[in-house]
Amino acid sequence: MSIEEFTEKLVARARTRNRRIVFPEGSDERVVAAAARLAAEKVVLPVLLGPCRGMPGVKFVEPEKCGKLGRYAAILYERRRHKGVTQREAAEMARQPLYFGALMLANGDVDGFVGGAANSTADTVRAALHAIGVKAGFKLVSSFMRMVTREGRGMTFADSAINPTPSPPELAEIAIATAQSARIFLDAEPRVAML
Repeated sequence: MSIEEFTEKLVARARTRNRRIVFPEGSDERVVAAAARLAAEKVVLPVLLGPCRGMPGVKFVEPEKCGKLGRYAAILYERRRHKGVTQREAAEMARQPLYFGALMLANGDVDGFVGGAANSTADTVRAALHAIGVKAGFKLVSSFMRMVTREGRGMTFADSAINPTPSPPELAEIAIATAQSARIFLDAEPRVAML
């Protein structure tokens, strides 16, 4: 399978699912252009955080004007109060686009969250971890990236960004999580190897 065929397969699958994806960096022109293309090609239903630009198929949400801001702050407070976060601090954090977008996902108002174009990986992951948390049965947050050769051969690499020096048990958890993600993402049975 070529890279073009691989990409088209992913796009075709996304089109059938009609997913609402929030992009917290709605003021970044690259994100706006990507959202416009995704909407025009009907791949996903983009939700951009920021001032409305009146783009067809793209929903804009301004956190300060959203009627659910109080609900989102309450979710964040419940998840972070054991760490000493006050209700006031949770309300302030919920106004920040990365947290607001992650809280939209936590509340079920969107189906996915894409960030990191204008914010660091650490800030993006921190907001998701604080607002959404770690998948049940796991203790560790990990990441993966997908590489596809010109011939269409794919490899999923984990975890080059989040856990630079994992312990053996952490390596096992990362391998299991990556295999599960690859299964879902690729609709295929993965083979796991350690480098």
